Amino acid sequence: MNINGNNLNISNYLSMPISMSGVASGVNWQSLISQMMSVSEKPLNSLQAQLAQIQNEQNVLENQFKPMLENFRESLLTLELPSTFLGTTASLSSPNNMSVVTTSNAIPGSYQIKIDNLATFTTINPTNTVGKSISPSATLSTLQIRTPITAGFFTINGVQINVNPSTESLDDVINSINSSAAGVTASYSASTDTLVLTGNSNAVINIGSSSDTSNFLSATYLTNAPETLNSSGDTTVSSTTHLGAVSTGFTLSQLGISSGSISINGFTINVNATQTLSNFISQINSSNANVTAWYDPNADKVYLKSNVGGPVSINVSETNPSSPTGVLTTFGWANATQTTGQNAQIDVSQNNGTTWTTYTSSTNKVTNAIPGAIINLYSPTSNPVTLTISQDTQRAVNAVQNFVNSFNNIVNWINTQYNQQPPQTNSASASTTASGSAQGVLYQNQILNQVLSSMKKLVYQMVPGLTSYNSFPSVGITTGAVGSGWYQTMAGTLSFDPSQLVQALQNNAQQVYEMFANDPSSPNGNPSVGTGIIKQFDNTLYQYTQFNGIIDQYASNQGYLGSRMISLNEQIYQTAVMLKQQEEMYIRQYTAMEQAIASLSGQGNLITSTVASFTSSNP
Repeated sequence: MNINGNNLNISNYLSMPISMSGVASGVNWQSLISQMMSVSEKPLNSLQAQLAQIQNEQNVLENQFKPMLENFRESLLTLELPSTFLGTTASLSSPNNMSVVTTSNAIPGSYQIKIDNLATFTTINPTNTVGKSISPSATLSTLQIRTPITAGFFTINGVQINVNPSTESLDDVINSINSSAAGVTASYSASTDTLVLTGNSNAVINIGSSSDTSNFLSATYLTNAPETLNSSGDTTVSSTTHLGAVSTGFTLSQLGISSGSISINGFTINVNATQTLSNFISQINSSNANVTAWYDPNADKVYLKSNVGGPVSINVSETNPSSPTGVLTTFGWANATQTTGQNAQIDVSQNNGTTWTTYTSSTNKVTNAIPGAIINLYSPTSNPVTLTISQDTQRAVNAVQNFVNSFNNIVNWINTQYNQQPPQTNSASASTTASGSAQGVLYQNQILNQVLSSMKKLVYQMVPGLTSYNSFPSVGITTGAVGSGWYQTMAGTLSFDPSQLVQALQNNAQQVYEMFANDPSSPNGNPSVGTGIIKQFDNTLYQYTQFNGIIDQYASNQGYLGSRMISLNEQIYQTAVMLKQQEEMYIRQYTAMEQAIASLSGQGNLITSTVASFTSSNP
């Protein structure tokens, strides 16, 4: 928060008493006092103008210049990354089957790639469903099924069939259908645990009505079931899922599973009979067993798939065989067959298909075929795909061009502010430029001069330990070609020739990178090469922009400008007190004069009255 002298409200330091100027003397002495005070106030106005100037200087340095340098410093990070100068790019003749990501270690060249097969994952195929077949003779309300059947009626071919789950069994409902005029024959298939409707005389079977009050058709999975023809050519509709299929909301105890533990790939999975099937599956998937479990509601089965591709096995067992939980038998994992996964396989040629080398991977990401390249596989290829790896010089060109533009913007701003003189005015309020900064407040400012000098000096640095590319001019960054004009040289702005940088990168990208960003003290730096120029920029600007850095020490409330504002505020206050006392003295003096004149005037009037009275009484 800036210190503001106006908070003292010293402009109201004069408190004129209620009086009538010149009543006795005939002199407008209040006007005289105002004129005298206006002369006395000049030192106060000068102090206020100085304070306003310093406040504007502080505001521009802390709120404009410092953030500008901070943003510039952050933009330098791109030029400190090896990938900016050493990066490569990949292109594919057909991107449908794969994608390729390259690193700075990738070797430029042309490669042909064939994808023989993708990686697959070992899967346990359950031998049975989780739910058991229902008893068609049992009362419907007692069945352990996914959706309890509600009382009411349902419709087949426009005929309503009543159902009462509390008293009727599935056999009873089948008899009701068969004895109705619906024109279908209902039956229960014990082998598939499904309800089957067969159309008499190959008739179309219309299932359900919007007016149905019982959910019987949906609970038995007949709603939206497809119509097919049986071996006799009759139309049939069968349950899409077996009637005893469970819900993931069932508890393990409802499925016949007891508490205990099982082992998957050597990791213990605790089993709590009170938890739901859904929670148990989530527990398996969040474990370290490296498998994925899921429930298929149509098949009513729980599957296991390895998270590791290739020909691996999934090992599942009861932790305590003498007191099993029943998970393996209930889910059909005991003695279940496993569909073994296979590794992904590709063939790579570096001589246009003359010879090929085969590579495999347990995932669909191949990292060992081409150094510095990650190949993501999507589908097998029918024809070889050509991969072209080339040096990515454009990334460096863009980064350097952004640096030059940002550098020039800051240099131009500094030169404008440093050379812009303040307006010739006695007003305490300084005028402002179009940019919003107070005009001339940074004229000949020492901080701007220091920053500009540091930046100019860094531009001409040479990095020791490098040969061909050891300076900005060696990669196309200069203060301008011959004939570019005096202003560019004096101001310190830069020019950039992208073609020269591209040529340098093609000749020795590593040396170009080290010239920009080498840090000999870091683990990845080259200790035999000096500090890179951009790294020096970073270090230098940090000294100015860090908390309590050079700018803060000069411009903050705790710095040089802050101490000056405190001093000026104290002087302004003391001057205001003195002016108030001076004005009060003037008022007292003129008031005393008025009182003396009024007193003399009264005495004169008394003498005149006495003389007139004496004259009139003694003619």
